[in-house]
Amino acid sequence: MMLNRTADHIHATAKSMVNIARRRIPRMTNDRVILDPGIMPIGSDSKGDFRRLMDAMALIHQDKELAGVNMSVGLSNFTAMLPSKRGDGSPVKGPLESAFLTMAVPLGLNTIIGSTKRQYAFVTDENPALQCLKDVLKLEGVEAVMRVMLYLS
Repeated sequence: MMLNRTADHIHATAKSMVNIARRRIPRMTNDRVILDPGIMPIGSDSKGDFRRLMDAMALIHQDKELAGVNMSVGLSNFTAMLPSKRGDGSPVKGPLESAFLTMAVPLGLNTIIGSTKRQYAFVTDENPALQCLKDVLKLEGVEAVMRVMLYLS
């Protein structure tokens, strides 16, 4: 067994798990499968975990053998350890989680474990939280973390 350190590893593990389920459960169909590609806190992402997650979801979503599988994440894990409010008093976690959903749903994410205290909504390209996440995807190491910190200030 190995850790999934890349998007390709996550994709290969997803295929393997679905194939095992098909062998063990007669007439197993993809729509009965739920995969969790693994979400990590964005506020400490110096290793590119967010990019790896998004790339893995894209690979799974594009794979014809995995067509119809469900993908789920524990959404509150994405904003774990972040403050509730920005420097200007505006909320942090809900907007970042909504921005994540805006990016992830088109890649096949269709189930979350979320908070009843948040009002999730898809956001526009001009949304500061979405811009932050798009920037993080382009950055490496501490620069990605600093971009999140800039969003928080």
